[in-house]
Amino acid sequence: MAQQEFYNELQKLQIKMSDHRRQQASLKNQEMLKTHEMKSAELTIHDIEETKPEACYVAVGKAYYMKSNDAIVDKLKTKVQKLTNELTVVGNSKTYVEKQISATESALTELIKATPQARP
Repeated sequence: MAQQEFYNELQKLQIKMSDHRRQQASLKNQEMLKTHEMKSAELTIHDIEETKPEACYVAVGKAYYMKSNDAIVDKLKTKVQKLTNELTVVGNSKTYVEKQISATESALTELIKATPQARP
């Protein structure tokens, strides 16, 4: 393997690794945000069911509208279910990206081992 080919291949693998790391960070942030949203909705459901007010106010822009508890709880439960599904998708994507990272790491290791000039 010529030195130029080695450097080209090394550069491709490093770019690929950088992209995978960026994806991993993005997925981690998505997971944290969705988990936070879900916990917030669950706590709101718990508070509404615990206090059992007749009606609650929902913020829409700068205005507040009165809605029944059942409507609010149903909407929040739907949101929790949706977020649970989205968290599953993010988890699967995260697993895939981690496999891609490990494959790229092994390819880098093999490339370095196969090239005598790359070893110290």
